[in-house]
Amino acid sequence: MSRDVEFAKQEIIAALIDSNTDVGDVLNPRVLQARVMNWNPKQVDALDTASAALVAEGILEVKETGHCLTAAGLEALYPPAGDFVREAILRNFRASRARAGSVLNFRALANESFSWNPKQKRDFKPTLSRLEGEGIVERKGDNIHLTQLGYDEIY
Repeated sequence: MSRDVEFAKQEIIAALIDSNTDVGDVLNPRVLQARVMNWNPKQVDALDTASAALVAEGILEVKETGHCLTAAGLEALYPPAGDFVREAILRNFRASRARAGSVLNFRALANESFSWNPKQKRDFKPTLSRLEGEGIVERKGDNIHLTQLGYDEIY
């Protein structure tokens, strides 16, 4: 595969990541076009070949609306969520100088979560359940409270 095709593939992948593209989402043409504007003519000519290669690799699929990310593409693009969400929740408590019994600041966490990738966003509820099971947080109605064990863990 030519250097220009490989370059175009990596740029398409970067555009998908920059847009936090999820399974079934269409490749954002504006995000890609902002990148293509700076390419040389050989790289621009390689764009169709690069797109076809990503379809052949199962990263993208062609639909009426455009090139869409596949489930395999999601797995290839984004790393596993790991402890990312857990750390974000605990960091949120720490940043608000929470004590045992304090409520999770959902507004601050929601603002932060706009930059999370789709895997991280999907991991929020399971992580919250795991933290509850570990005794770090507890639910009271619609609120999530830090427990004494959680307080001890974050400081």
